[in-house]
Amino acid sequence: MFKLENKRIDIQLSKDRTLRTKNRILDNYLDWIIFSILPRNIGDTVFPKFDDFGNAFLPLESAYMKFNSTQTITDSSTSMSYDVKSNTLIASNIDEEIGDANKLITTEYVFDLSGRTNGDSFEGLGFGRDNSVVSDYLLSFVDLGITQKEYNSDIGYAVFRYDEISTIETLISGGDVGYLPGHRFGTLESISMCFDTNGGGAIEEYLVNDLTFTYVSAGKVAVTGFDNFYIEDDVLYPATDLYPATDLYPTQKGEKIKSVKFRYKGNDDAVTKYETYINIEDLDVGYSNKTMSINLIAERSE
Repeated sequence: MFKLENKRIDIQLSKDRTLRTKNRILDNYLDWIIFSILPRNIGDTVFPKFDDFGNAFLPLESAYMKFNSTQTITDSSTSMSYDVKSNTLIASNIDEEIGDANKLITTEYVFDLSGRTNGDSFEGLGFGRDNSVVSDYLLSFVDLGITQKEYNSDIGYAVFRYDEISTIETLISGGDVGYLPGHRFGTLESISMCFDTNGGGAIEEYLVNDLTFTYVSAGKVAVTGFDNFYIEDDVLYPATDLYPATDLYPTQKGEKIKSVKFRYKGNDDAVTKYETYINIEDLDVGYSNKTMSINLIAERSE
């Protein structure tokens, strides 16, 4: 459903000198994207590590700088060793000019490095939540050791990161901008099975509190609790006289599902509703014997 890409990290070394690099998107960040669209009662259950996240809509509110020693950061890392934490977040802006389905988030950080010594080597730079509030705070990391840059007290350092997030959801109603987890539309309220493409035709709507959300892997949550719908042209069993046991091959409901509709409650206005759709061939849908599931997925963009 969602893809996340760090386009670049710019470290401003002077008025006309910039070090440009890219960072590693960690599993924590992919999990946060799914967490950010779920109601808190569901999100806190599926992602207990985030249950004290507070404002879920500022995922990269702090940056962390490490000097003079290296460390191993993997996709599953949730914290890091650091020497200096950024000052209060300067700005986080959404560039609307990329398009409805793609948004560029620009975030600026400033560090007070007055306590550092000339010649200290820049080794690591991490981004995430405020670690005074949460313990699993790290969402992305860049290895600065390969840049072989050293601290110089004559330079004022600022860090800018540019992240692009995209979705395969298409807006039906409720606004004129594309959906962006944590920034656009807000909280998922219901999921509807649609018997026509593009969110059309008759629907069967399910409120999220009547569904079951199960963590599968990084950035992937399975949703179950739907009736047993068709998603292919063929039924699940070839012939009822061959497999008569309804507990093994239950009756499927209605016509073939051709799209799925998502309804969201606005972040700033609980009255505002937004609807999007994904056609069934673009959605991760599956069966486990007699159970239909939809997978909510956030992944790294290639």
